[in-house]
Amino acid sequence: MKRPAWHRWARPLSRKAGLLVVAVLLLAGSHVWLKNRALQRGASVWDALEQHLILRQEAETWLTASIFGDKLVAAIIQVESGGRPYLVGAAGERGLMQIMPDAWNDMTRQLFGRPQPFEMAFDRTMNVEVGRRYLVFLQQFLYARREEWQADERSLLLACYNGGPGRVAAAGFDLQQLPASVQEYVVRVTRVHDELLGADAPRFQEILATGLPPAEATR
Repeated sequence: MKRPAWHRWARPLSRKAGLLVVAVLLLAGSHVWLKNRALQRGASVWDALEQHLILRQEAETWLTASIFGDKLVAAIIQVESGGRPYLVGAAGERGLMQIMPDAWNDMTRQLFGRPQPFEMAFDRTMNVEVGRRYLVFLQQFLYARREEWQADERSLLLACYNGGPGRVAAAGFDLQQLPASVQEYVVRVTRVHDELLGADAPRFQEILATGLPPAEATR
């Protein structure tokens, strides 16, 4: 059977298009959808989550609050779970961002004043917001030890997310001293993130090289 003419150019775009679809569908966050979930599960937690969504950018640092950060979250989701919200990992991690129980308890306590049931980690919006908050926590941890960095911010953030901040600190914030599995994870997520950034990837890499937030890097 002869393929249509558009097939020749459409196929090379399929992978990037698929990643962008994942980013849009998982990170857009519908206001109506949140309200429906609030009615189903109890309005208090979901009202708090909605308020957090509104105020989130004020509290987050530049990497996780910017468009670069949105796409970094999408890249983590792609590598961690392939967009499968009900995935359970070998160590008990759950959901889109494969969040561990201890991290879930700590971050939901910060967000809502008390830990929320781990079953809620299977909810797309909740999982992503808790995962983002964990990234902010890791970024704050890194900023407190900035003088010790032996790699760029994105690489260290991903290493902390995969291997844990304690392991990264014990390795002297040097990726080469971390296990091969952590190094491979950093490479995989970085590759997907750069694909999602597209034409913005070179600019993002320039900003990382300065070691400064965008506002300062562009002065």
